[in-house]
Amino acid sequence: MQSLTLTKEQLQKMIAHVDSLSPLEACGLLAGQDSKVEAVLAVTNQAQSPTRYVMDPIEQLNAFEQIESSGLDLIGIFHSHPTGPETVSPTDIAQAAYAVVYVILARVENLWSARGFWIEDGAFREVALQVL
Repeated sequence: MQSLTLTKEQLQKMIAHVDSLSPLEACGLLAGQDSKVEAVLAVTNQAQSPTRYVMDPIEQLNAFEQIESSGLDLIGIFHSHPTGPETVSPTDIAQAAYAVVYVILARVENLWSARGFWIEDGAFREVALQVL
């Protein structure tokens, strides 16, 4: 995937979720078709950690069922890096289990920024986020 398209409202929903839980990492799923986000699904970070996330398995399963019943696909996973970095961490690479865009929200000079990445075979490349 070369790019991921989402609305300003969807981006704001992700930012509101991660900001409300900062300084802990927050996470969630992005559902859609092709490269267009249709739904943002927040999931509890069971790790309750400022440096890693583990999605609550029941909430994650419920979100997968909601995605499937809506006729959508899992196209992205988002999580925050409340104290940086603005890019993929070694932990992100090690734990990347899905062929989706990983959106990382990081706080830069008190504002949240979002960047997308494709993680595969121990490497990553940036994916453009198109916000409409």
